[in-house]
Amino acid sequence: MKKILKTLKKHWKLAIVLVVIIAIIAASVVGGGKAADQMYVDEKVQKRDIVTYHTFTGNIEAVDDVTITPKVMGEVTQVYFKEGDEVKAGDVLAQIDDKTIRQNIALKEASLSNTELSNYYAIRDAKKSYEDYKNSIDNGDNATINQAKAALDNAKTAYDSAVSDYNRAKLELDNNIDASMIAAGNQLESVKAALEQAKKNYDDNEADIRGCEKGVSNAEDAYDADPSPANAASLAGAKANVEMLEAKRDALQTAVDNAQLSYDNQYKSYLSTFNTVNTNLSKYEDAVNSRHESYLQAQQSYESALVAADQTLQTYANAAEKVEALSNNNVAALELDNLYTQLEDYKIKASISGTLTDFNVKVGDTLSTAKAVAEVTDYSTVQVSIKIDEYDILGVEDGVDVGISVDALKRDYEGKITNVSKKATVEKGVSYFTADVEFRADSYIRTGMSVEVKLKNNDVKDVLSVSMDALYYESDNTPYVLVGSGKSQEKKYITTGASDGSYVEIKDGLNEGDTVKAKSEMMNMMMNMYGGSVSAGSVSTDSGSSTSK
Repeated sequence: MKKILKTLKKHWKLAIVLVVIIAIIAASVVGGGKAADQMYVDEKVQKRDIVTYHTFTGNIEAVDDVTITPKVMGEVTQVYFKEGDEVKAGDVLAQIDDKTIRQNIALKEASLSNTELSNYYAIRDAKKSYEDYKNSIDNGDNATINQAKAALDNAKTAYDSAVSDYNRAKLELDNNIDASMIAAGNQLESVKAALEQAKKNYDDNEADIRGCEKGVSNAEDAYDADPSPANAASLAGAKANVEMLEAKRDALQTAVDNAQLSYDNQYKSYLSTFNTVNTNLSKYEDAVNSRHESYLQAQQSYESALVAADQTLQTYANAAEKVEALSNNNVAALELDNLYTQLEDYKIKASISGTLTDFNVKVGDTLSTAKAVAEVTDYSTVQVSIKIDEYDILGVEDGVDVGISVDALKRDYEGKITNVSKKATVEKGVSYFTADVEFRADSYIRTGMSVEVKLKNNDVKDVLSVSMDALYYESDNTPYVLVGSGKSQEKKYITTGASDGSYVEIKDGLNEGDTVKAKSEMMNMMMNMYGGSVSAGSVSTDSGSSTSK
């Protein structure tokens, strides 16, 4: 008995569970099993939206936070803001004693007054001469340039006209349009035809002579064979024909010679006409060359006028620069400008707009340039630095929207991810990536507050689902539910999907409106006391996705 008590004392959670189970069993026996029903509750399979998130934690910090250090040493004479005030960039927070530098400015201004007026007019006149001449060039009023430009334009017009005349004359020659050339050509063709006809008449007569000479030869052969009167008459007739044709030859040759002479003379006339026309074309070409040369000379004169004007302008500029350089008050004026610039250093200014978060300066304090005197924080936009596990980095990039919960304020905000690192940080074998989350702050936000950042992972709409309390698992982690009401239940294997920790998506195995048995609060309490499981079909509180059986 003592051993049992010692064991129960050591495993007190188990003892409580056993007592509860015994009590439930006893109540079930006495009450007809009604107490056992308190371990489960009926639940309907419904459609709902399930959203899951990656969550990260971090602390709020300002995006813009600058410290302000005086540029000069000295005693504070005025303070215009106090810690916690809102300031704008350029606001003067405090004034350092500037009496000494103001005295130096007054002395420098007095020393300038003696020579300032004369030097001013000398510089003004020199600059005016430069500006007047420059304006005459820029506005097109320079006489030398305008004259050269007009001469260039006239030369260009004359050159273009000569080119046009030459092209027109050449086109007429190339197309044989010139009237004198056409007439000479026609006449040459006429005498050429007469020459060819005279040559043809001569050649035809020569052919007839050769034919008649052959007839004489044939008549002679006949006469030699038979010197009869008939053959003698035939021979005589043949010889008469030859003599007649030979007599005609001279006349025909004369005709050929005359026709050839006419052709030669006409050809010379044609060439003369061609040379005359070509000579006219050469005149046009000479005019083109002459006017082109004039155009080039005018162009050179214009460019020379531009160069001369530029040199004159540079002379005016050098003169103005020399007058300004020789003015005695130039160095003093620069020194005065420098003093005015230094005067601004005696004002402690805010470099950004924001809240004055650290400012303890008082009138009479002596400040140094080695110690910061103020801090300005811009709370309009704040950020949270987060660490993202390498397995959660997919889909995380600059500009992604996130939700931000500030538990201390019980308020939620909307932000965006920025500055996602490209290189992982490895600590103790665990890799993670860093990123910033920026969001607009309100009057409630304080730096240093802890926040939870939610990055949407899954967002499924209108899907069948049951509560996590209605989910059970086999020893191999296969999920199932108990379907049915009352005392009649059926174990049914399912396929699960997304889960938000309270509800889980049912992809297969159930229909909308089905009744399932979910663990009651008493069952959950017993499971928590017992370490996560109670005998009722291998019940487990784990969640996940699996394939139905």
